[in-house]
Amino acid sequence: MAEPFQRALNRLPGKNYSLILSSIVFMEMKSIKEMVKSLNGMKRALNPENGKIILLTTTPEAYRHNWINYHGAHPGNQEKKAGNG
Repeated sequence: MAEPFQRALNRLPGKNYSLILSSIVFMEMKSIKEMVKSLNGMKRALNPENGKIILLTTTPEAYRHNWINYHGAHPGNQEKKAGNG
């Protein structure tokens, strides 16, 4: 999980973004080392004057009890194309 995320971060121009939002990504990382590397990549991309990072995560219980579902293969999504929400 972290490898594609890290590649995407590496393509961002440095010190350019005022906001980075990461939703659920950190729940999929296997180690603190991966998390730190990703946070450093985010920091590199942030504008040092006003940059903010928002990390949204959940608890392990969400996975254990199947309270949430991240699968995109829902039948209502079969005809969806990029950009037509």
